[in-house]
Amino acid sequence: MNKGIHHWKLAAIGGHELARQNLGTEEAKAGNINRAIKHWLISARDGNDDSLLNIGLGYKRGEITKEEYARTLRATKTLEIR
Repeated sequence: MNKGIHHWKLAAIGGHELARQNLGTEEAKAGNINRAIKHWLISARDGNDDSLLNIGLGYKRGEITKEEYARTLRATKTLEIR
C-alpha cells in the first residue's frame, strides 16, 4: 500500500483529483481528519463529487466552517459554468 500511496501523492501533485480524493480517504482511515479534509477540499474544488460529499459531511459534523464549505461550493459551481 505504501507504494500505491506514493503514486497517489505524485498524481495529486500533478493535479489528479481522484488521487487527491484517495489520499484524503486514507488519511481519514488513519485518523488524520484535518489532513483528510485538506485533501478533500482541494479535490472537491477540482470537481471530485465524492470529495464534495465528504466536505458536506464534515460540515455537518462541525469539522469544516460554514465559510470553507461555502467557498468550496462556489468553486464547484464555477467549474460547472465553464
